[in-house]
Amino acid sequence: MTVNRIDAAASAHDVYTVLLDPYAYAKWVVGSKRVRTVDENWPAPGARFHHTVGVPGIDIKDSSQLISVEPDRRVVLEVRFRPVGIGVVTLDLEALGEGHRTRITMTEEPKSGPVRAWWSPALEIATHVRNALSLRRLVHLSERH
Repeated sequence: MTVNRIDAAASAHDVYTVLLDPYAYAKWVVGSKRVRTVDENWPAPGARFHHTVGVPGIDIKDSSQLISVEPDRRVVLEVRFRPVGIGVVTLDLEALGEGHRTRITMTEEPKSGPVRAWWSPALEIATHVRNALSLRRLVHLSERH
């Protein structure tokens, strides 16, 4: 399991709004190339957005599912990157001071698939670095919101 934290000069509502925009994921999640479609019932729990992830030359088409939300406080997603695995990403938002700053905590843990068996300190470090870069992008989008 990896845990990353970052502070944003944006309200929890602004960060939450970006998190609920499925098309924004391709802009802030490192490794995400594009969002292809979004279920009509988004952002209801159980809804999915269908994305393409990978590195140059490799495209993996999969989806992420919204597990639960707490407005302006938390978003939980089941993220798929098969055949490597499925994980759970939790994004917690904590308003700081007068509410114009937000601490974002991102927790990612493997749920199933080969990634769970391969989980090691080296893979945890790589995931931590990727998530730190992703959070910087999320902060940038949220601060512009």
